[in-house]
Amino acid sequence: MALAETLHFGRAAERMNMSQPQFSRQIAIIEHTLGVKLFERNSRNVALTPAGKHFMKDCRNVLGQFEEACRDVWLVASGMKGELRFGFMMHAAHSVVPQLVQLYAEARPDVRLVLDERTPTEIDDMLVAGTLDAALTFDCGYAPHLQTLLLARERLRIIMRKEHPFATAEQIGPEELREEKIIGAPATTAPALRSVINNYFSARGVVPHVVLEPRLQHTII
Repeated sequence: MALAETLHFGRAAERMNMSQPQFSRQIAIIEHTLGVKLFERNSRNVALTPAGKHFMKDCRNVLGQFEEACRDVWLVASGMKGELRFGFMMHAAHSVVPQLVQLYAEARPDVRLVLDERTPTEIDDMLVAGTLDAALTFDCGYAPHLQTLLLARERLRIIMRKEHPFATAEQIGPEELREEKIIGAPATTAPALRSVINNYFSARGVVPHVVLEPRLQHTII
């Protein structure tokens, strides 16, 4: 490339930080390897042959692709380009996820975001298996090899029909719910959430009367 751009052996050798005889030998080796004469030269002038012009054009394209590949690999390694497989729980689909996705897309426009709505147990398994890169889920403290970041805290809430006697109560404790039939998330689907619920009741010596354990949250509602 240096000789094709300067058409001068001395200046090209200087650019390559080589002696002129050494540089001339390298050009001769390239031409011998290709079996094609790339340069016409005499004591006064150096010129590209038709084959040399075509070869230099291809070389420029290859170098451009190589430089682009170097930039891309750095962008991918730094998280600025590529693909992110992101899992999330169903109850976050209409609350946290839309804003989170918008902010991420603005910060990483060259990253393709693949969203996967799953149950907490499925998310935990997929994170461990490596089929998800990141996820929004309950704290999976039993998987210490996963890196976690606390984004938000949520309070436990009880949902009931508006006709229920407790619907107008300002505060409801575990004791009031002792005899109530409860629909709750199963431990097989959301172990962290179920553990929090059980601890909430057991702290007051109450065993919740869970009658249904639907797998999906919208089924519970």
